[in-house]
Amino acid sequence: MPLINPNDIHSAADTWSGFIYQGKIALYHVLTLMLNEANVDDLELQLDSLEDFAIVRNDGTNISPVSLHQVKAMKSHRYSSYQEAFNKLEKRKLEFPCERDAFFHLAINNERTKVAIEATHPALVIYEYDGDPFCRIEDLQNKLDSKVQACLLKFGLTAESGNADYVSMISEVLEEIITSQIIAVHAANHIKNGLTISEGAYYFTIPLNNFIAELTADVNARIFDKNYYRRVLRNDLNLYFQEYCMDIESEVDEVVKTKLSS
Repeated sequence: MPLINPNDIHSAADTWSGFIYQGKIALYHVLTLMLNEANVDDLELQLDSLEDFAIVRNDGTNISPVSLHQVKAMKSHRYSSYQEAFNKLEKRKLEFPCERDAFFHLAINNERTKVAIEATHPALVIYEYDGDPFCRIEDLQNKLDSKVQACLLKFGLTAESGNADYVSMISEVLEEIITSQIIAVHAANHIKNGLTISEGAYYFTIPLNNFIAELTADVNARIFDKNYYRRVLRNDLNLYFQEYCMDIESEVDEVVKTKLSS
């Protein structure tokens, strides 16, 4: 029997369409693991189930958390704006003990330092991006491209790593893996006697080796594929939408925010 019942976990995968930032952050962490780990053969990415995303091990019967990740794309600098979310992540780590850390991802530098937040919330770690405890939406794509470039070098694709257009295209292909997974969760929910959203989000994990396979494949043939341009347009529109939601977050109530994210 599985150790965790996915239907006991709320998933926001059914309202995930606006959360491109969240997917980009997940990809950033996946790329970081690919760079830093000797191998990632037994690691998989889970979206919007145990947390906003998680790295897990999946033996086909049980899914065990390796690390939990909560992502907050808010423009507030105030500690109080995040306190409830900090507490929630600490509670999640107690509910779902993980091998490594429970990470909190900030889009804006907080009024409290990383050290101060972690002292108040010892069960979580504020995630760092090249030494910074936050990553702005407008900076994330460049950071992703840098990680992709480093991964190409690691896997021996030296010429490709020096081609900015190629790096950008690979980054978009890797993001599509994540977007397609959310679509797959919806598809499994819509079929007769299909999975619940919570079940799909829990069980539909992505082996990190899938990202390596795409990273090391020749993607030049895809550049004029209509699906490529559709993917680029969709990602751009969702990113603009995410930025818009951040800009107006202090001007609308929670009901409107929920509708905008649906």
